[in-house]
Amino acid sequence: MNHDLEVLIFWIRIVQVATAISVTSFPILYAFKPWRSTITGRLLMLQGVAFAMALDVTALFAYWRPSNLLVMLWIDAIILTFIAIATSSLTWWMWRTNSTKKIRRIWNELHR
Repeated sequence: MNHDLEVLIFWIRIVQVATAISVTSFPILYAFKPWRSTITGRLLMLQGVAFAMALDVTALFAYWRPSNLLVMLWIDAIILTFIAIATSSLTWWMWRTNSTKKIRRIWNELHR
Protein backbone atom coordinates (compact mmCIF):
# COMPACT_ATOMS: atom_id res chain seq x y z
CA MET A 1 0.00 0.00 0.00
CA ASN A 2 2.81 2.42 0.78
CA HIS A 3 4.30 1.96 -2.70
CA ASP A 4 0.94 2.70 -4.36
CA LEU A 5 0.61 5.88 -2.32
CA GLU A 6 4.04 7.08 -3.45
CA VAL A 7 3.20 6.41 -7.09
CA LEU A 8 -0.08 8.32 -6.72
CA ILE A 9 1.66 11.30 -5.11
CA PHE A 10 4.29 11.25 -7.86
CA TRP A 11 1.58 11.18 -10.54
CA ILE A 12 -0.32 14.05 -8.88
CA ARG A 13 2.82 16.19 -8.84
CA ILE A 14 3.51 15.52 -12.52
CA VAL A 15 -0.07 16.42 -13.43
CA GLN A 16 0.06 19.53 -11.22
CA VAL A 17 3.12 20.84 -13.02
CA ALA A 18 1.73 19.99 -16.47
CA THR A 19 -1.57 21.68 -15.60
CA ALA A 20 0.17 24.76 -14.21
CA ILE A 21 2.17 25.09 -17.42
CA SER A 22 -0.95 24.68 -19.57
CA VAL A 23 -3.06 27.12 -17.57
CA THR A 24 -0.26 29.69 -17.42
CA SER A 25 0.37 29.47 -21.16
CA PHE A 26 -3.18 30.65 -21.96
CA PRO A 27 -2.82 34.22 -20.60
CA ILE A 28 0.71 34.44 -21.98
CA LEU A 29 -0.41 33.51 -25.50
CA TYR A 30 -3.64 35.50 -25.21
CA ALA A 31 -1.68 38.62 -24.20
CA PHE A 32 -0.38 38.94 -27.76
CA LYS A 33 -3.89 39.12 -29.23
CA PRO A 34 -6.01 42.29 -29.34
CA TRP A 35 -8.02 41.25 -26.28
CA ARG A 36 -8.04 44.78 -24.89
CA SER A 37 -10.55 45.90 -27.52
CA THR A 38 -13.57 44.25 -25.84
CA ILE A 39 -14.73 43.93 -22.27
CA THR A 40 -15.28 40.20 -22.78
CA GLY A 41 -11.64 39.84 -23.75
CA ARG A 42 -10.48 41.74 -20.68
CA LEU A 43 -12.66 39.67 -18.37
CA LEU A 44 -11.51 36.44 -20.01
CA MET A 45 -7.90 37.53 -19.52
CA LEU A 46 -8.61 38.34 -15.87
CA GLN A 47 -10.11 34.89 -15.35
CA GLY A 48 -7.21 33.20 -17.13
CA VAL A 49 -4.67 35.00 -14.96
CA ALA A 50 -6.64 34.15 -11.79
CA PHE A 51 -6.72 30.45 -12.64
CA ALA A 52 -3.07 30.49 -13.66
CA MET A 53 -2.12 32.00 -10.32
CA ALA A 54 -4.15 29.38 -8.47
CA LEU A 55 -2.59 26.47 -10.32
CA ASP A 56 0.91 27.90 -10.08
CA VAL A 57 0.61 28.34 -6.32
CA THR A 58 -0.87 24.84 -5.98
CA ALA A 59 2.12 23.39 -7.83
CA LEU A 60 4.50 25.49 -5.76
CA PHE A 61 2.90 24.34 -2.50
CA ALA A 62 3.35 20.72 -3.58
CA TYR A 63 7.14 21.20 -3.35
CA TRP A 64 7.47 24.04 -0.83
CA ARG A 65 5.14 25.24 1.89
CA PRO A 66 5.52 28.38 3.96
CA SER A 67 6.40 27.60 7.55
CA ASN A 68 3.68 29.93 8.77
CA LEU A 69 0.17 28.56 8.24
CA LEU A 70 -1.27 32.08 8.32
CA VAL A 71 0.80 33.07 5.26
CA MET A 72 -0.50 30.08 3.33
CA LEU A 73 -4.10 30.83 4.31
CA TRP A 74 -3.77 34.49 3.25
CA ILE A 75 -2.33 33.45 -0.10
CA ASP A 76 -5.25 31.06 -0.60
CA ALA A 77 -7.77 33.72 0.45
CA ILE A 78 -6.33 36.28 -1.97
CA ILE A 79 -6.24 33.87 -4.90
CA LEU A 80 -9.77 32.57 -4.24
CA THR A 81 -11.05 36.14 -4.00
CA PHE A 82 -9.37 36.94 -7.31
CA ILE A 83 -11.00 33.88 -8.93
CA ALA A 84 -14.41 34.77 -7.46
CA ILE A 85 -14.20 38.35 -8.76
CA ALA A 86 -12.99 37.28 -12.22
CA THR A 87 -15.53 34.49 -12.66
CA SER A 88 -18.52 36.40 -11.29
CA SER A 89 -17.64 39.44 -13.43
CA LEU A 90 -17.37 37.34 -16.57
CA THR A 91 -20.59 35.48 -15.75
CA TRP A 92 -22.45 38.74 -15.07
CA TRP A 93 -21.17 40.27 -18.31
CA MET A 94 -22.11 37.21 -20.38
CA TRP A 95 -25.56 37.12 -18.78
CA ARG A 96 -26.06 40.84 -19.35
CA THR A 97 -24.89 40.63 -22.95
CA ASN A 98 -27.08 37.66 -23.81
CA SER A 99 -30.20 38.69 -21.90
CA THR A 100 -30.28 42.28 -23.14
CA LYS A 101 -30.11 41.12 -26.75
CA LYS A 102 -33.00 38.76 -26.13
CA ILE A 103 -35.04 41.46 -24.35
CA ARG A 104 -34.34 43.94 -27.15
CA ARG A 105 -35.43 41.38 -29.76
CA ILE A 106 -38.66 40.64 -27.88
CA TRP A 107 -39.30 44.38 -27.44
CA ASN A 108 -38.78 45.04 -31.15
CA GLU A 109 -41.11 42.18 -32.11
CA LEU A 110 -43.85 43.46 -29.80
CA HIS A 111 -43.66 47.02 -31.14
CA ARG A 112 -43.77 46.36 -34.87
